[in-house]
Amino acid sequence: MNELGDQQFDPIKSKAPRDGVWATPPFMHNGSVPNLYEMLMPAAERTKKFWLGGDFDPVKVGLAASSGPPPDEAQLR
Repeated sequence: MNELGDQQFDPIKSKAPRDGVWATPPFMHNGSVPNLYEMLMPAAERTKKFWLGGDFDPVKVGLAASSGPPPDEAQLR
């Protein structure tokens, strides 16, 4: 028996904590929105492509969406 009582701990089935998941961009089920500012915009006006791995934008709360050159080790989304 472990600290979880009679349940056996299985690290493969363990889930990551969801605390603060609202503050971890990109957003939506498919990661199609880089920040909360664009989440509140109509879908037609949102950035269509953005780089993952960019800087955090505290004003728009999320990834800084830019169409410029990618930051180091970024992935196109």
